[in-house]
Amino acid sequence: MRFNLRALQAFEAVSRHLSVLKAAEELGITSSAVSHQLRILTEDLGYNLIEREGRNIVLTERGLQFARHLQDAFRHVQLAMVEGRSVQNDCVRIAACSSFCQGFLIDLVADTIAQEGGYEIDMRMYANDPQLASVVADIFVTSDDIPHGYWATDLFTEQLVAVCTPACRNEELKTRSVPFIKNEALELTGECRWLLYKQELPETELPVENRLILRTSHFILALEMANRGLGMALIPDFLARAGLQSGELVQLYPAVIPSGRKYKICCRPSLRTKPPYSQAIRQIILATSPEARSA
Repeated sequence: MRFNLRALQAFEAVSRHLSVLKAAEELGITSSAVSHQLRILTEDLGYNLIEREGRNIVLTERGLQFARHLQDAFRHVQLAMVEGRSVQNDCVRIAACSSFCQGFLIDLVADTIAQEGGYEIDMRMYANDPQLASVVADIFVTSDDIPHGYWATDLFTEQLVAVCTPACRNEELKTRSVPFIKNEALELTGECRWLLYKQELPETELPVENRLILRTSHFILALEMANRGLGMALIPDFLARAGLQSGELVQLYPAVIPSGRKYKICCRPSLRTKPPYSQAIRQIILATSPEARSA
């Protein structure tokens, strides 16, 4: 069966806008041309897709069902085009939240640049977990649930450590009043992380009453605030590593608590074993292994 793609495109636009005029403007053709394509599609299918209610257009029940199938089909076409373009360019698009990008992906880019015959990386940082869609990236690192149709494997469970500058730690030991820096987005997932952290310490340590609370939306902001000496921050251990190694930050106590997030890496199955995507996946898995993170 041969499809009239112009008719399908016209109906898909009309189904979204519920307007022949707006569909015509989007497609860059006249309203009469859109109406003509709708008549052709109606004749091909043998049933009405739209009907008029006064001056408005509405989809019939069968038209609504057909529009849903058509939009799914167009999304698959878009997916194929994006994947084809990405494979052709040998550019690996990797999307992750801001913490993971700063903690791991920048090092991945540096390692790739140093390699002979390396591949291009398009690193895409998102404030939170990225939307899993091929128009966004080829490879995703996320703590969200993985939808059907993706290959995925677990990386690691995020752990939090309490850090501050050496001066802040000395002040805390004297006054027990250094401000707490809190990730507000993380607090939405359960009990206050500072209270959970205190449970890991002797009862007399880290009193939480009458503390100034500095709230922020992201761990990378909490890290920068701690670096500036504004307070004590609970941040992922991999974000704190560089500061702890340089001595700019110190760990307040040796306790570690889970953040409640587990990182996973995922991609479309068609990319899993295809270079250079397979190479990038392998590098990320190695970089986030327990051995690498404890080095």
